[in-house]
Amino acid sequence: MNCVRHFPPSSTCNACRATAVNALLRKLLWLGPRTETEFAALLQTARQTTPWVTRSTCGKFVSTLPNGTIAHQLYVLVHSIARLHLSPVEAKSVVPPDMWTAFADYVSSRQASAIVNVFTTDRGVMMVRARSTHSAHNMLTLADALRRAGALGITRCTVAAEYEHAYTDLETLTKTSVFATSQHAWHRDVAMPRTPGVLERAQALGFVRI
Repeated sequence: MNCVRHFPPSSTCNACRATAVNALLRKLLWLGPRTETEFAALLQTARQTTPWVTRSTCGKFVSTLPNGTIAHQLYVLVHSIARLHLSPVEAKSVVPPDMWTAFADYVSSRQASAIVNVFTTDRGVMMVRARSTHSAHNMLTLADALRRAGALGITRCTVAAEYEHAYTDLETLTKTSVFATSQHAWHRDVAMPRTPGVLERAQALGFVRI
């Protein structure tokens, strides 16, 4: 909310204080963790129009990380989720109720999507977990990831790291839509088609043994 009564903004006006704090917090969230010096520079910029703004004005929305840098509360939350949850968990079970709306907005940003994967189940439940290379979390999304990978495919090791049962799901997919060797996998929609006679000729010449 913006105050239309005070210019310059007043430290005693709730609307003025909210506008100033939100502007500072948006910058901090977009920039990511700041050193003490860098955060002081952000404050100095804010004080050009609101000289009464301090870190304490921001309350609980600003946190100090173990390495001494200063970050937005949402950034801290998302990194905590990524550190603790390699497998999907219901988002509402790990996000405080008073942060839910802000969290739901933030996880759609590029900064957050580089840290966590978020998806919605068939029942409409938002799930979250640490980001994986291809954002696969079940057989359907694994098949989609293999299709997106195109002719490059995905190594079996990378597939196995996507989620708990990914390797088993890959074996199931090889029966229908995926072609796989002992080390790599491709979706059949994008895999190079087999040239009749080439394998047999290679075997006859001793180049390939099966």
